[in-house]
This record gives sequence, C-alpha cells and structure tokens, in this order.
Amino acid sequence: MASAGNRKRRRHTNQRRKLRWAQRSICAGCGEHLPGASKVGRRHPDNATFDHVLPRSRGGTHALTNGLLKHYRCNQARGDAPPTGCDLIWHDYVGVRLEHLAEKERLVASPGAANAKNSG
Repeated sequence: MASAGNRKRRRHTNQRRKLRWAQRSICAGCGEHLPGASKVGRRHPDNATFDHVLPRSRGGTHALTNGLLKHYRCNQARGDAPPTGCDLIWHDYVGVRLEHLAEKERLVASPGAANAKNSG
C-alpha cells in the first residue's frame, strides 16, 4: 500500500507534467524555456516550481486549476503578491489547454464515446 506522502508526490508530479505540457515548457514568469527536472537541482534558479496564481496565504489552493510553472527565481520574485495581468493571461491559456487534454483523456478512456459522438 502506498503511503500518503508517495501519493501526494505522485499527484504533484502529475500536476507538473500536465502544466509543463499546457505551457509548452515555457516559464509563466519570464517566458524562457523551463529545463527538465533532471537538468538542474531543486534549488537551482532555473528549476521549474509550482506557482499558485492565487497565493495560499490569500486563500488559494494547491489544485491544478490554481497553478502555473515558473522558474524558482521567478516564483520567489513574485512571493505572495496578487496575480499580475500576465499571470491571469497565462492562467486562462493553460486552462483552455488543460480542458483539451481532459477531453482527449476522456476519449481515450472510453473509445465507445468517440464512436457515439461521430455517429450523431
């Protein structure tokens, strides 16, 4: 049986993977490329970190819908400030891409749904 810590780590890894795909490996803070996790250390300034659009200190959650990937340095520079206009634009963009991903995952999970949709 998996421990609660392992389940949480897997969930966070899955969130980061989905965000990396949705953002096309681009930092939502500076617009530069986000290197892979194996390329840089955890506290390296270029490491990809989960940035809460609405900071947790202001009532935000650690849900995928409240996150963007940013370099560690970009995330630290923002701190717990309210989201900027760029953060909100990125958030909307990523939200649309994640909706498309969820739709693809639903179609793969239930191939009969795709056939029903095409025949109607």
